[in-house]
Amino acid sequence: MAFSQPDSTASILGQWTNTDTTFINITSDSAFFYEFNNGCYSISTFSYVNSVPGLIIATSGGVSFPVYYVFSNNDSTVTFSSALDTSTFHLNSFDISLYSMCDTVQYIGNWTNNDTTFLDITDDSIFYYYFSNGCYTEAVFPYTATSGNMVEMNLNGQSIPLTLNLSSNDSVLSIVSTTDTTLFYLNSFDISQYTPCSSVWACIGSSCIEHPFGQYATQAECIAACDSDSSSNNSFSYLGKWKGIVETLRYLQFTSDSILIYQFDSTDCYNYNSLTCTDIGNSQLQIAAVITSTYSFSSNGDTMSIAITGLGDLQMVRDSFNVSSWIECTYNWKCNSTVCEDVGLNNGTFNSESECQASCTADTSGSDTTSINEYDLNVFVYPNPFSDYTTLSLSSNVVRYQLIDLTGRLVYNKLVENQVEYLHKNQLKSAVYMLHLVGEKGSDFERLLIE
Repeated sequence: MAFSQPDSTASILGQWTNTDTTFINITSDSAFFYEFNNGCYSISTFSYVNSVPGLIIATSGGVSFPVYYVFSNNDSTVTFSSALDTSTFHLNSFDISLYSMCDTVQYIGNWTNNDTTFLDITDDSIFYYYFSNGCYTEAVFPYTATSGNMVEMNLNGQSIPLTLNLSSNDSVLSIVSTTDTTLFYLNSFDISQYTPCSSVWACIGSSCIEHPFGQYATQAECIAACDSDSSSNNSFSYLGKWKGIVETLRYLQFTSDSILIYQFDSTDCYNYNSLTCTDIGNSQLQIAAVITSTYSFSSNGDTMSIAITGLGDLQMVRDSFNVSSWIECTYNWKCNSTVCEDVGLNNGTFNSESECQASCTADTSGSDTTSINEYDLNVFVYPNPFSDYTTLSLSSNVVRYQLIDLTGRLVYNKLVENQVEYLHKNQLKSAVYMLHLVGEKGSDFERLLIE
């Protein structure tokens, strides 16, 4: 339908009627429709913005649509045309307070759906309780009533239009969305009489939200599996326990914010270290705040490949190790001449007296003619000082290195795995430390500054 250009002085603001069955009150940003039936009226509200003369963009239920209008020659009649219909209204002042509003639909209250889903609808929120295995999971969806039985529900920051229809006796509620229609039945309940389930998380799009149909026990597990750009293997999580396939004496446990590292230097005891990590999406972890590591899984998710600076390219297989059944290395025994002494935690080079005696006897038997130069302990540190991490290039005789603060307290202890090691600041304070190099036949010190 073609319309002539409206008079530039004409205004749609004001009150209009259509054969006394529909009244419209148009303000500067909203149109209030009063529809009469059986002597009473119901109200619908549309917000709008002016686009160009003769065109407004109206919004209802989160959906925007164009409405064209044209005036008669004397501006007393206006015709509105949308994709749904064309209607003509006449300028006519009215006082809506002189009329009675029809009874509004009453959807506020308790509703159930086959005893698996309970709804508690208040005047601004829908409390959704989903029952499974004798407990329930709760989700809360704020909403805003728009017009009549239309509401806009807020789901993860997005407005979702819903239509709430009641049966003639108000005992059945149908909730109509853009995807489906669900029936609920009026049924009073007290949610405090039921047991809540542990929080569960679901991947919606590329976001993790608490959801009754969630698959994941924690948000971190959900984020790991919800990664939107980690190829076809993104349904697996790196969280949990892993064992090295090649380096079988190395075990890793990934938590939501850390990598726990257990390294055996013998079959008797392990050394422990940890690195902070953050899931940054795209199958990547930010480790120690400076290193980005990419991980991938086998087709069944049982093995994982990940490169971690300082540990190398790792091939890991899922494992269920129990750390409490292991013995942590203490290194409190030291060989002095032919005598083994307990010198305190992390001050020695042996984990047990028997281990110390075996080595101590061998080293002093007189058969050891190795040149003393072969036991030199050297390290090249770069950079020094450092603020994030530094590289330690160690001579082959260094078996362990430690950090000792200026009070003499041991703050870091690490068994050498490679001649090139990476020392990260992590939780260490900015200060001057002594880098203690430990070898089989002695020790040495270097000054180290962390900024």
